[in-house]
Amino acid sequence: MAKNLRIVELADGGLDQAVMAQPAVDLPTKQLADLLYRSQYKSENQGIYVAPYESYHADSDTYDAQEPYDQYLEHMIADYLGEFATIREEAQRHFHREMSVGYYVELFIARLHRKFENHQDVGSLVMVDGYEKELTELK
Repeated sequence: MAKNLRIVELADGGLDQAVMAQPAVDLPTKQLADLLYRSQYKSENQGIYVAPYESYHADSDTYDAQEPYDQYLEHMIADYLGEFATIREEAQRHFHREMSVGYYVELFIARLHRKFENHQDVGSLVMVDGYEKELTELK
C-alpha cells in the first residue's frame, strides 16, 4: 500500500534556524546536501521504497518498487544541487535579494510534495514498504 506521509516539513526538520537565515550561496555544496538530506531523514524511512505511480497492480494492491527512499533522496538531492544557479537566479528575480538556505530547503520539500502527491504529473511516485519490493522481485 502506498504511503506518502514521510515528507518532513521544514518546521519539523530540526534544522538550525540561524543556518536557515544565511545566504545559500555562502554554504559549501556538501553542507547544503547534508542539510537537504537531514531535513528529510527519519529512521522510519528504513524499508520504504519508491515506486512509479503508474506501476500499480489492482489485483494485488501493490506497486513495482524501484529503490529505497533514502537512496532516492540522495539522487534527488544531487539533481537539485545541479540546479542551484538557476534556482538562485529565479529567487533573486522574484524576491530581489539573495536566496536563503531556508528558502532553498523549503523549495526542495515542495518539489518532494509535487513528485509524490501530484499524480497528474508524468513520472509521479509513491512510497511503498519493503514487502512490495520483495513481491516485485519474486515475479
